[in-house]
This record gives sequence, C-alpha cells and structure tokens, in this order.
Amino acid sequence: MPVRHPGTPILPTRTRLRAAVLAGSLFPWAQASAGDVFWHLHGPAGPWFWPVVLGGLLVLLFGALGLHNRLLRRQVAEHTRALREANATLRAERDFSQSILNASPAFFVAIDTEHRVRLMNPAMLRALGYSARQVQGHPFASLCVPEEEREALHAVFQHMLRTGHPIQHESHVVARDGERLLVEWHGNTVRNGQGQVEYFFALGLDITERRRTQAQLEHIAHYDLLTGLPNRTLLQNRISHALDVARRRDRQVAILFLDLDRFKVVNDSLGHAYGDELLRQVSDRLRRRLREEDTLARWGGDEFIVLVDEVDDPQGLSLLAEGILAELAEPYRLSNGQEVFVGGSIGISLYPEDGRSAEQLIMKADTAMYQAKDQGRSNYQFYTSALTLAANDRLALETSLRHALEREEFTLHYQPRVRTQDDAMIGVEALVRWHHPDRGLTPPDAFIPMAEETGLITPLGLWVLRTACRQAQTWMRLYGAPIHMAVNLSMRQLRQPDLISQIDAILRDTGLPAGSLELELTESVLMAGDGRTLSALAELKALGVRLAIDDFGTGYSSLAYLKRLPIDALKIDRSFVSDIPHDVSDMAIAATIIAMARTLGLEVVAEGVETPEQLAFLKREGCDSYQGFGFSPPVDAQAMTLWLDGLAREHRIARA
Repeated sequence: MPVRHPGTPILPTRTRLRAAVLAGSLFPWAQASAGDVFWHLHGPAGPWFWPVVLGGLLVLLFGALGLHNRLLRRQVAEHTRALREANATLRAERDFSQSILNASPAFFVAIDTEHRVRLMNPAMLRALGYSARQVQGHPFASLCVPEEEREALHAVFQHMLRTGHPIQHESHVVARDGERLLVEWHGNTVRNGQGQVEYFFALGLDITERRRTQAQLEHIAHYDLLTGLPNRTLLQNRISHALDVARRRDRQVAILFLDLDRFKVVNDSLGHAYGDELLRQVSDRLRRRLREEDTLARWGGDEFIVLVDEVDDPQGLSLLAEGILAELAEPYRLSNGQEVFVGGSIGISLYPEDGRSAEQLIMKADTAMYQAKDQGRSNYQFYTSALTLAANDRLALETSLRHALEREEFTLHYQPRVRTQDDAMIGVEALVRWHHPDRGLTPPDAFIPMAEETGLITPLGLWVLRTACRQAQTWMRLYGAPIHMAVNLSMRQLRQPDLISQIDAILRDTGLPAGSLELELTESVLMAGDGRTLSALAELKALGVRLAIDDFGTGYSSLAYLKRLPIDALKIDRSFVSDIPHDVSDMAIAATIIAMARTLGLEVVAEGVETPEQLAFLKREGCDSYQGFGFSPPVDAQAMTLWLDGLAREHRIARA
C-alpha cells in the first residue's frame, strides 16, 4: 500500500480517478493503472502534483485552441468556396445578360434623371451609327430625337418620374446619317434603396418596316392600283362621313358619277396597256379640276365618282361638271405617239333631296349619268328634274354668251362719281350689260361668273376697256374736263401675260391719258395675289394707270399687306353704307375705313349712296367722293351725255 507523503493533500477518491483517466487520455505515455497514478500522486513524487495538473490544463487549452482553429479554417474555406461560387454565378449572370443585350436585335437604352445616356446596347448603336463612347453621358434627346418630338418625350419622362408606372410610347430616332426610324418603346424606372428614381430604361423595337408594310397594305386595301385614286371601299367610307357631317350642319352633299365616252374603242383598238395609260391620264386631269377637299375615286373600269361635300350652291355643280367635261374633251397623247379623244357623261345626285345614304346617292347619280348618255353624251344631268332643267338653262345661256360678243349684244352703262365736297362730277364707272335676245337686259351678276369660268372674260374685258376708254376720250373733248373712267379688272385678266401691252395699246389708240383710267380690283383678288400679281400691279402703276380696291371691307386684307400695294383709292362697299345712319356698326366701319385711308394717303369712294343722311355722314367723316342712286343710277352712253350737258351748264363737272 503506497505511503502518503507528508504534506500531500488527501483527494477524494472520485477526483483522483478523474485525474487518472484524464492523464491517461491526454498523455499516451502515461498509460498506467489507477493505482499507479494514485501512487504517483501520493507517493514520494507528490510535490509534482500541481505542475502535472497545470500542465494537463494547458494541454487541454491548447488542444481546444487547435480544435477551434481547425473548425475556423474549415468555416473560412467553406465561406470562401461559397463566395467564389456566388461570384462565378454573378459573373455568369452578368455575362448572360450582356450576351443577351449584345445579341438582341431590339434597342436598349438606360438614361439617368438628367436624361443623359448611361448605357446603349450594340443594336441601337449600330442603327444610330455611334460608338458607346460617343453616346455615353450625352443628352438622349439632342443625340437622336427629332426636335419636334422632344417635348413629347420629356412629358413621357416626367410621367414615369411622377407615377413610377411603365410606359409604351412611339417616337422617331434619327441616325447619324439622317435616317429616321420609328421605334416602339417600352420603358420603366429603376429606384435606389431610398425609393428614388435612379435612372430610366427602355426597350425599343424598330417598327419602321412594319409600319411601312402596314401603310402599303392599307393603301392596297383602299386605293386603286392603276390610278392611285380611292377605291370603292374608301369612297363609301368618305361618303358616309360626309353625310354624317352634313346632317349635323344641315348642308348638302353631291355625288358626280362619270363614265367615259368612247373609251372602249381606244381600249379595244390599241390594247389594254394603252387603255390603262389613258385612264391614268384621265385621273390626273380630273385631280387638277377638283378642290383639295373633294374626293375623286375610281368606281371601276372607266367609271369615276366625285364626292363634293358642303355644297353651297347646286349651280356651282354645273360649273364643275362643265369644267370636267371640257377637260376630258381635250386630246390625249399616248406613249406610242397616238393622239386619242374621249369624252364623258356625268350624272349628279344631291343629299338630302335624292337620297340619304351612300348607296342611294350613287345609284341615283348612276341613273342620271345614263340620262346624260341618252341626251347625246358629253353632257351632264341632275337626278332631280328641276335641277336638270336649270342646268339645261344655264347651258343655253353659256351658248348664247359665247356668241354675244360677235353679235354685239354687250353695251356699257355709266354711273357718275361725284366729289363729296361740292357735288362736282369727277368721273364715271363703266358697267357692262348684256342685251340678251330672249331675256332682255341682263345684269353682270347673271353672266360675269360664267364668263370667268369659261374664259370669255378675257375678250369681254378687252372690249369693255377699249369701249370705255374711247367714250371717256370723247367726253373729255366735248367738255374739256379730265373725266376719270373706272373699269373693273378680274383676276383672270390680271394674270394675262400680255395685259400691260394690251392696255398700253388701248390708251394709245383711243388717246386717253393713262392717269384718266382707273382699274378696280376686288379685295379678294389682291389678297390672294402672289408675286406675279404684285409685279403686274407695279407695271400698271408704272404705265400711269390709277388703281383702286373695289368693295373694300368685304375681304380679309391686312393693313401690313395693304401698305405694299401700289393703290390710289379705296371704295367702301355698299353694304356698309346702305344702313347709315340707322346701324351704328356700319357707321363705325365706314368711319374707320375713311380714317385708315387718310393715314395711308389714299382716296376714299363710297358706293351705294342713296339718301341725304348717308351723304351728310360721309361728308362729315371726310370721304372724298361717292356714287349711287342718290345722284344717278347707271345709264347708257347717250343718257350719260345728256346728263353731262346739264352738269356742264351748271358748271358741275370738275376741272381738276
């Protein structure tokens, strides 16, 4: 039995056993029995007890630290592997996204909140002709957006910024070489962690070709391939729309159904290719005859339909039909050198008199067209018999008008112009009248528009000028006074290239001084004038002729434009004089015209003066002269001579 060393503490048996077991497990060289351990602890070596225990504890500590390090290294290795795998996944996803952007044919652009480009994919860069460096940081709008669309694009950005909602928007982009592309954009915003918009992005599809194809298909569906005119489908749509508008506005709509005469002869004798060529030429001529707002359609074969919406006067349709027939009657020259002639027959129907649907109106216009063919072709008929009679009457009037000059059926009446200050006569205005063999004395309103339309106004106007100048010179010799002769000049006359030389020849032939001839042009003629009109007026002024604006106040002239015209006088329209002094507005207008003329240094002539009250007002406002029934109605040359005799005896013919 081991002997306990003096001073060695007596440990409990359980503690001694734990120490022995621990020592055996930690120190392989200390594999001893529990009794040996006990002996070592209690034997003569007892003073080593605490160092041994402390060493065991240190061993335990270092072992635990080693184990912890091994565990830590293992965790670090696992985290490192996970990070590498995550980075590899992110790189793969980035490369995948980049490859999609690079390979995608769609456009992609990212834009910051200052509307500068942050990213643009290769497809869009190629389409625009830029490199990534050239677009980076540049304002997107100024880079490739047409100027007229930039405001709309800015509104789209503001909408996304305000609402955060995705958008779909169509706009054009302009490439570096100027090519315009139509793009359908689908855009959205990207926000940061604070919920603020960081940038915009948009995916764009180039739909230029798609829209071009759609437009071509639309054109094919609604337009005739041969002539390019609207086809039946589009025509019926437009008629229906015109009828809807006419119902709301209580207006008339007209349908003109045109069938070519003798087209079959050309088509059968020369072949379909030349027949098609003729149809194209016919289409071009018809287009030139119509207003821009009218619709010309090919109904089929050699049949055409004209839609005239908002008809002001059915008689105007007669002028239109006559103009079309006259245009068709001119010879056509085909590409083979062959000259051919065709005519046309036209039937006219009116909404609401003849029908209230497109089908009814077309059917009745077609019926009227066959009536025109039965009348001998190359004419027109209204479906309504009363209008047909009126058209026939007008045709007869035109026929008579064409022979009126050669039959010397025209005459001139003269209305005196009187100086307001002292009632002295200073001149006359020549007004043409027609002594129709059946209708009697016909006023200008009944035939001047027809003469304008048919071109007869040119020879008629020259006759009026020559006759009036000769008469004025005769009166000047008789009374020794400078009597001014005023003659109306139409737009067609003003556009005659030889007008200046013709007037110069008339003045020389008649001996009338140029300053005694005053040419009156309507306000609408002058305001619609172009450089050619201004040039003609300047040449007339250089000739010494006086120029006046007739019916002033009824048109749309501006003061700025009026200053540019070489005008000597303004004639206040009779509509502003007739209600003086009862209508305050008319009095204000007349006074304003007089004051404006004074400012511009122009003379003022009042038309239609009939009462002393009107004359008193005009004299008070400073009007220079007047004419009207209050002094004398228009009378023929013989009656005017007798009138001048009386005025001469009373010394009322102005000498200056």
